[in-house]
Amino acid sequence: MSILDKLRKKDSKTGTDNVVSSDAAAKPAKKSGEKNVVKEKAPKAKVAKSGKQLVARPEQVMLKPLITEKATLHGVYIFQTHINANKQEVKKAIQQIYGVTPVSVRIMNVAGKAVRWNNREGKRKDWKKAVVRLKAGETINVYSGT
Repeated sequence: MSILDKLRKKDSKTGTDNVVSSDAAAKPAKKSGEKNVVKEKAPKAKVAKSGKQLVARPEQVMLKPLITEKATLHGVYIFQTHINANKQEVKKAIQQIYGVTPVSVRIMNVAGKAVRWNNREGKRKDWKKAVVRLKAGETINVYSGT
Protein backbone atom coordinates (compact mmCIF):
# COMPACT_ATOMS: atom_id res chain seq x y z
CA MET A 1 0.00 0.00 0.00
CA SER A 2 1.42 3.40 -0.90
CA ILE A 3 1.38 6.57 1.14
CA LEU A 4 -1.30 8.12 -1.05
CA ASP A 5 -3.56 5.12 -0.58
CA LYS A 6 -3.33 5.55 3.20
CA LEU A 7 -4.40 9.17 2.94
CA ARG A 8 -7.19 8.49 0.49
CA LYS A 9 -10.00 6.24 1.64
CA LYS A 10 -12.93 5.23 -0.52
CA ASP A 11 -16.39 5.68 0.81
CA SER A 12 -18.11 2.36 0.37
CA LYS A 13 -21.62 3.84 0.04
CA THR A 14 -21.07 6.56 -2.54
CA GLY A 15 -17.93 5.29 -4.26
CA THR A 16 -16.22 8.69 -4.02
CA ASP A 17 -12.79 9.39 -2.60
CA ASN A 18 -12.57 11.13 0.76
CA VAL A 19 -9.22 12.77 1.37
CA VAL A 20 -8.06 12.64 4.95
CA SER A 21 -5.38 15.14 5.89
CA SER A 22 -2.29 13.81 7.60
CA ASP A 23 -2.90 16.11 10.60
CA ALA A 24 -6.37 14.68 11.18
CA ALA A 25 -5.12 11.11 10.83
CA ALA A 26 -2.29 11.69 13.32
CA LYS A 27 -4.43 13.36 16.02
CA PRO A 28 -6.62 11.20 18.25
CA ALA A 29 -10.33 11.94 18.38
CA LYS A 30 -11.25 14.56 20.98
CA LYS A 31 -13.28 13.39 23.94
CA SER A 32 -16.48 15.20 24.83
CA GLY A 33 -15.14 16.53 28.18
CA GLU A 34 -11.96 18.15 26.76
CA LYS A 35 -11.69 21.85 26.02
CA ASN A 36 -9.61 23.55 23.36
CA VAL A 37 -6.39 24.91 24.83
CA VAL A 38 -5.07 28.07 23.23
CA LYS A 39 -1.29 28.38 23.28
CA GLU A 40 0.14 31.79 24.18
CA LYS A 41 2.19 33.42 21.46
CA ALA A 42 5.67 34.76 22.14
CA PRO A 43 5.93 38.56 22.18
CA LYS A 44 6.96 40.00 18.83
CA ALA A 45 9.69 42.56 18.22
CA LYS A 46 8.53 46.17 18.15
CA VAL A 47 7.34 47.07 14.67
CA ALA A 48 6.26 50.49 13.44
CA LYS A 49 2.94 51.07 11.68
CA SER A 50 4.80 51.04 8.38
CA GLY A 51 5.86 47.45 9.05
CA LYS A 52 9.52 48.32 9.58
CA GLN A 53 11.26 47.04 12.66
CA LEU A 54 12.17 49.77 15.12
CA VAL A 55 15.81 50.44 15.94
CA ALA A 56 16.89 49.47 19.44
CA ARG A 57 19.78 51.70 20.65
CA PRO A 58 20.50 55.41 20.12
CA GLU A 59 23.94 54.60 18.71
CA GLN A 60 22.23 52.60 15.98
CA VAL A 61 19.74 55.38 15.19
CA MET A 62 22.24 58.24 14.80
CA LEU A 63 24.95 57.11 12.38
CA LYS A 64 26.93 60.34 11.92
CA PRO A 65 26.54 64.12 11.91
CA LEU A 66 26.64 65.96 8.58
CA ILE A 67 28.28 69.36 8.78
CA THR A 68 27.20 71.66 5.95
CA GLU A 69 27.35 75.39 5.36
CA LYS A 70 23.61 75.60 4.77
CA ALA A 71 22.79 73.89 8.08
CA THR A 72 25.17 76.18 9.95
CA LEU A 73 23.56 79.30 8.44
CA HIS A 74 20.05 78.14 9.42
CA GLY A 75 21.09 77.03 12.92
CA VAL A 76 20.05 73.39 12.57
CA TYR A 77 21.91 70.11 12.90
CA ILE A 78 21.80 67.39 10.26
CA PHE A 79 22.45 63.72 10.98
CA GLN A 80 22.59 60.61 8.87
CA THR A 81 20.24 58.13 10.53
CA HIS A 82 19.30 54.48 10.25
CA ILE A 83 17.07 53.79 7.25
CA ASN A 84 14.23 52.51 9.51
CA ALA A 85 14.44 55.30 12.12
CA ASN A 86 11.44 57.55 12.68
CA LYS A 87 11.07 61.03 14.23
CA GLN A 88 10.36 59.78 17.74
CA GLU A 89 13.43 57.52 17.74
CA VAL A 90 15.65 60.34 16.47
CA LYS A 91 14.33 62.69 19.17
CA LYS A 92 14.99 60.11 21.92
CA ALA A 93 18.47 59.39 20.55
CA ILE A 94 19.37 63.12 20.54
CA GLN A 95 18.17 63.41 24.15
CA GLN A 96 20.18 60.37 25.28
CA ILE A 97 23.39 61.04 23.35
CA TYR A 98 23.69 64.83 23.54
CA GLY A 99 21.47 65.67 26.54
CA VAL A 100 19.38 68.32 24.73
CA THR A 101 15.71 68.27 23.76
CA PRO A 102 14.97 69.07 20.10
CA VAL A 103 12.19 71.52 19.27
CA SER A 104 11.53 69.83 15.92
CA VAL A 105 12.80 66.89 13.92
CA ARG A 106 12.33 66.59 10.18
CA ILE A 107 13.25 63.40 8.34
CA MET A 108 13.79 62.82 4.65
CA ASN A 109 14.79 59.87 2.51
CA VAL A 110 17.70 60.50 0.17
CA ALA A 111 17.95 58.39 -2.97
CA GLY A 112 21.35 56.94 -3.77
CA LYS A 113 23.10 58.42 -6.78
CA ALA A 114 23.61 56.51 -10.04
CA VAL A 115 27.32 55.85 -10.50
CA ARG A 116 29.60 54.15 -13.01
CA TRP A 117 32.73 52.08 -12.48
CA ASN A 118 34.63 51.62 -15.73
CA ASN A 119 31.92 50.21 -17.99
CA ARG A 120 29.53 49.06 -15.27
CA GLU A 121 26.55 51.00 -13.98
CA GLY A 122 25.48 50.91 -10.38
CA LYS A 123 23.76 52.81 -7.61
CA ARG A 124 24.80 53.98 -4.16
CA LYS A 125 22.67 53.00 -1.17
CA ASP A 126 19.59 55.00 -0.26
CA TRP A 127 19.88 56.72 3.11
CA LYS A 128 17.89 58.83 5.52
CA LYS A 129 18.77 62.18 7.06
CA ALA A 130 17.28 64.05 9.99
CA VAL A 131 17.20 67.83 10.41
CA VAL A 132 17.13 68.71 14.11
CA ARG A 133 16.25 72.18 15.44
CA LEU A 134 17.08 73.05 19.06
CA LYS A 135 15.85 75.75 21.43
CA ALA A 136 17.57 79.12 21.22
CA GLY A 137 20.87 79.05 23.11
CA GLU A 138 21.26 75.25 23.08
CA THR A 139 24.09 73.71 21.05
CA ILE A 140 25.49 70.31 20.21
CA ASN A 141 29.23 69.81 19.96
CA VAL A 142 29.16 67.34 17.06
CA TYR A 143 32.93 67.07 16.87
CA SER A 144 33.37 65.49 20.30
CA GLY A 145 29.97 63.73 20.53
CA THR A 146 28.94 65.36 23.84
